[in-house]
Amino acid sequence: MKKLIGIAAASGLAIALVACGGKSKGVEYEDSSFGLSLKLPGGWEQTSKETEEGMTTVDFKKGDLEASIIYSEAEGLEASGLTPRDFMDLMMAEFAGTDATLQTIHEGSTVIGGVQGYEKTFKGKIEEGEGIARTIILIEGDKMLFIVMAHEGADEFTAKDKKAMDEFVNGLKF
Repeated sequence: MKKLIGIAAASGLAIALVACGGKSKGVEYEDSSFGLSLKLPGGWEQTSKETEEGMTTVDFKKGDLEASIIYSEAEGLEASGLTPRDFMDLMMAEFAGTDATLQTIHEGSTVIGGVQGYEKTFKGKIEEGEGIARTIILIEGDKMLFIVMAHEGADEFTAKDKKAMDEFVNGLKF
């Protein structure tokens, strides 16, 4: 599922993320210019951060759950009229690949921090990974935030995964 993170690269979005905190005390991230903050309890750790092709990707991990945020601002995104669902469908169609064996488990609208979004949970094979993933797209004006939470090699999320996903989503302000 790690390769799934690459699907946001086509959006051409950018902004830097500032990190502080540590594993034992939790993790706090903030980008005040973008209007993004993330506060996670103990047990979470940041595993990587990359800014490339106009977007920032930050990866986290808690137990077997890997979580990533990909975000930036794209001039004209709001004017495009694309809804979060449209954006999700376009990305999945373009980047899933011909060998993908994705089965949708759940999809629907969501609201996180007052921002309307769209989420899709699926399992199967995509590119070089296989497992289960929950993806969420939030769009506000010309700002886009894409969240991927995945458990490689699993057919379903564990109770620990579900708790960690709740922590991640509840810790996010956009």
